[in-house]
Amino acid sequence: MSIKRVFLLLVLLFFSTKASSLKILASEIDTNIKKAYNGLKSFSVNIVINIVDDQYKYFLAQDKNNVYIEWKGVNNSTSIKEEDIPVIPLNIKMYTTPYDFWRSLGIDINKISYDYVNHVPCLVIGGDKNRIFIDIEHFSIRKIEINNVSYLFDDFMYIGNYYLPHKIEIVCSDSLIKGDIEWSGINQSIEKIHEIRGSNFPETLIYCFPRFSEFFR
Repeated sequence: MSIKRVFLLLVLLFFSTKASSLKILASEIDTNIKKAYNGLKSFSVNIVINIVDDQYKYFLAQDKNNVYIEWKGVNNSTSIKEEDIPVIPLNIKMYTTPYDFWRSLGIDINKISYDYVNHVPCLVIGGDKNRIFIDIEHFSIRKIEINNVSYLFDDFMYIGNYYLPHKIEIVCSDSLIKGDIEWSGINQSIEKIHEIRGSNFPETLIYCFPRFSEFFR
């Protein structure tokens, strides 16, 4: 049995017997995420958000210093100001500087517990309002809860050496919104996207998604 599997079993045993005295630091979780995603320097993704019969689409490319975004529209027909594009919480900092990323979301890094996401045991950082769930085997981000909106990542697969999600479900008020994540590039050079300017902001998304200008700052 591998050392990793032994560690996983010990953690599960610890959770089942010592849940009330869980002792682990956010800095330790930060270190393990950095190890799991070591070498990840940039990515580009195509995002499709499905709401009833409409598809909201955008393209995102990001490295350590740059973030480029292109709005594809609602069924390829609606333009929008770049800073107002509704985005899912997917950021390179989740993997390269997780500790700082959690703090930027207003997550209390001093509160750590455990829970399950789709039967996957996870470490939970944060209090009741803003929390992030990280699975204890792959140290992947399984769920983020921000301001009463839940973002559940699912359908994980390896892209190169990295365990990454391909589906997302957003629970906002009484609505369930589903989306697809297509990883179109890992550690490739990022070319600047032509800035998208327009109007017609999709108001129905404003309460369920952070805007580009709010999430990437």
